[in-house]
Amino acid sequence: MKAFPSALLTAIGGTTTTLARVAILISKSGFAVRFTDAQLPLVLNTNTYVPGRGVEISAIQSRNDGTAANCSLTVSSIIGGTIDFNAVASGQFDQAFFAVGVIDYANPAGGVGIIFKGRVGQITLTDRGVAQMQLRGNIVNAMRQITEKYQPACRADLGDPRCKIPILPPDVQRSTTYNVGDNVRAQSGGTGWANYNNLYYTCTASTGATAATAPAYGTTVGSVTTDGDAQFVAKDAWLRYATVAAITGTFTIALNVFEPRAVDGWFAFGGVIWRSGANAGTMVETRAWQASGGVVTIMLPAPGAVAIGDECEIYAGCDLQPSTCVGRFNNINNYRGEPHVPTPQSIGA
Repeated sequence: MKAFPSALLTAIGGTTTTLARVAILISKSGFAVRFTDAQLPLVLNTNTYVPGRGVEISAIQSRNDGTAANCSLTVSSIIGGTIDFNAVASGQFDQAFFAVGVIDYANPAGGVGIIFKGRVGQITLTDRGVAQMQLRGNIVNAMRQITEKYQPACRADLGDPRCKIPILPPDVQRSTTYNVGDNVRAQSGGTGWANYNNLYYTCTASTGATAATAPAYGTTVGSVTTDGDAQFVAKDAWLRYATVAAITGTFTIALNVFEPRAVDGWFAFGGVIWRSGANAGTMVETRAWQASGGVVTIMLPAPGAVAIGDECEIYAGCDLQPSTCVGRFNNINNYRGEPHVPTPQSIGA
């Protein structure tokens, strides 16, 4: 059972109640939004809960059969809304922590009774500017499958520690020791996004730390740069600098991008990281790539308006199939699937 403060229980049992719900939504980055369905702001433990605008919490469903409690949070794209719709659409609140409590707004010092704790699950976006966030209670974590199963497709995500393809290596740091095989990025000729020169660098020798002052890194594939006591060789990056050439539809954008390897489908199932404009700092996944015209199709509309000239970086995609792992990435040693295991239907056939 949930324990409520005694003062709050007294208020609940009164003939006239002055109850309100208070809620908090905390993103994985630590950004917190606090709001209430009361008409005026409430201050609890020095934190202010503002009246919710453009947000609505559904009734909380809880059963005694072991299933997780659940509710939903609806966010509308209105000016001055409590929760930024674009932030929700861009994934900033994916798997965010959410809690709801009951308070006596006539006596906030009486304490809060927590009635729900959980995390954001599926988020559904509508063409009317509404985001429906499904919220599942914490017990759902105990119901998750924690083992992996045999399957033909790769279980790794492109660029993760098991895949090992260096999609977005970190920037090289000063006075830092690197090991042979470590991958980094480095700017040369300036400090803009274009100055990464569509390259990354792999450490090929190291007897100590990088120099205190950055050297000029090579700007051609295969060039070797000595940085203090380490050497790095330049390689063709999977992440490519691009600018918007034209907006051809809600989901389609033409890009100016230099990538000789980018045949049709090259950037499908990859992603676009926006570096300037209204979407700077956000990322959208890609669904298709047409080499003629440089047209990329994105999975979801960009959270903000896309403008001609906006800078971005786009990276090659993976459909988790062994043919792509071999032909595109030459990475079959790290493939995490079992494409040659017979399916149950074929056994005994």
